[in-house]
Amino acid sequence: MRFKYRLHMPPSIYNFKDVHCKNQACISHPSHFEHALPYFKQVHGNVFACRYCETHHTYTEIWH
Repeated sequence: MRFKYRLHMPPSIYNFKDVHCKNQACISHPSHFEHALPYFKQVHGNVFACRYCETHHTYTEIWH
């Protein structure tokens, strides 16, 4: 018996060291040294919005 699993994007991405907002004016950008935890909410499909500045990023753009 085989089962099929449907994979989908997570509703939010947060608490990962390797993610940050690409907007250099955002408080969560590492250049500010504010230690604000990055947090992204899914807008639609593979597009996520930053919790702080609401800049939209694709899933692959937030990982560096």
